[in-house]
Amino acid sequence: MGKLQWESIRRRPYPLKQLYVAAVNFFLNLALSPLINDYCAAFGQPPVRSSIMGHWIQSPDRVIGLFPDWFATPPSD
Repeated sequence: MGKLQWESIRRRPYPLKQLYVAAVNFFLNLALSPLINDYCAAFGQPPVRSSIMGHWIQSPDRVIGLFPDWFATPPSD
């Protein structure tokens, strides 16, 4: 049985791709929203009310970059 990769999704009709993206967003929000909201509450931040995979995850205001030391040398500032 072949692997389900983005290449196989990319070749599908547009409405089917939109349905796939909507389903992924729905289930990721269902699974991750409670965890992220608990984490935000621990720091006194408001809960995430919008789609996590939509515009929120790509917002420059709420992005945390965690990079291991082997990936890049930590800055000296």
